[in-house]
Amino acid sequence: MSAGDESWMAEWERMTGKVSDVVKDIRAMSPAAEESYRKLRSWIYEERSDGLTRAEKELVMIVMNVSLNRKDAAIRHLKHGLKHGLTLTQMREVMSMLFLFQGVGGFLETGQSVWQAVNETLAESAVGESPKR
Repeated sequence: MSAGDESWMAEWERMTGKVSDVVKDIRAMSPAAEESYRKLRSWIYEERSDGLTRAEKELVMIVMNVSLNRKDAAIRHLKHGLKHGLTLTQMREVMSMLFLFQGVGGFLETGQSVWQAVNETLAESAVGESPKR
């Protein structure tokens, strides 16, 4: 891609609906880094007959982000996951595993906020049953 080529932006818009500020910053720092990131992200989210579903991929991202105390990213992936078929039961199971793994103190840092976001998101979209508190 040439320096004036903006097809990279169109590709991000196709993949995510927008070009985030962090992607623009990465591009400004190093076009090669942005291109590598874009290609890897595109490959990860590509649908394959023998691969993970989009909901399962989002579930993995939720777990990793909760484990790293990245609440906003976990909630963003939660919303994408629910949009792609992630179920309340799957979230209950994963959040319970995270609680077991992190303990009360660790879970309070991020897990609780993500569980509350499950409740809020489902209430807003009226999809499935609401989680019990």
